[in-house]
Amino acid sequence: MKIDLTKLLSEIGLNESTEEKLQLEEELLEDISVSGEVEISLHLLNAGDRILANGQINATLNQICGVCLTPFKSKMTFNFEENIANELEEKSTNNKELELNVDDIFFTYNENKELDLTEFVRELVILNLPIAAKCDINCMVKSNTKTKVIDPRLKVLEKFKTED
Repeated sequence: MKIDLTKLLSEIGLNESTEEKLQLEEELLEDISVSGEVEISLHLLNAGDRILANGQINATLNQICGVCLTPFKSKMTFNFEENIANELEEKSTNNKELELNVDDIFFTYNENKELDLTEFVRELVILNLPIAAKCDINCMVKSNTKTKVIDPRLKVLEKFKTED
């Protein structure tokens, strides 16, 4: 889904808001996909050299627990603030290292003044995923007490072990 930015880009200070429901067909990552529709509430403001975008995204994800490896569904809601620019500005580095600022990282719209909302939402959801998803906050791998093997080099430390 593409949003036409022609009217918004016609004058500095113009803004517009929209609420959309999107269907993300492909998997986000190897074991993560979107279940159902993604809801986005989006507010755009023409700030001259770029468009300021902020809003909220709601999605339900199919994931695999990083601890017990069971599939589960989780709801994800987050707010965002992003910059959208026409094209990447080429900065002369003169063979020196360049330190990036927050303002140097932004999304872009195409030459037809259209923003690909599907790709925009897809990237924001990926950026806001947890490092290791857990099916439950108290998820623990079941310990197998029958096959408890102690490294022989650590056997001497067993005398320090106390029973609770």
